[in-house]
Amino acid sequence: MRIGIQNDLIELGSHYGLEYYLHMTTEESAELIQSINKIWRHNRKKENLGNIEELMDHLFEEIADVEICLGVLKNMLRCEEEVYTWKINKIKKQKGRIKYEESMTDR
Repeated sequence: MRIGIQNDLIELGSHYGLEYYLHMTTEESAELIQSINKIWRHNRKKENLGNIEELMDHLFEEIADVEICLGVLKNMLRCEEEVYTWKINKIKKQKGRIKYEESMTDR
């Protein structure tokens, strides 16, 4: 995380509170899902939803919104280490799946 933003995340959380950020995280996550779906539909030529650069820029904005919310929640809940541990375990599990899938295609 870039220097300075950590204090900003703490300030946001202390100002708005946990309940607000729990709600905001669900709202921002839904907006991220919508943005991802628009790109998916655009790439599948299902719909003309605008140019891909604008769609990607909107995706980046929604990722930022979700990351801010998650950063605030991790600070407020003091769960940075627990989340990091979950991430490591889930990445290891996914890498195991990849290794298994690759072994199956080698047959």
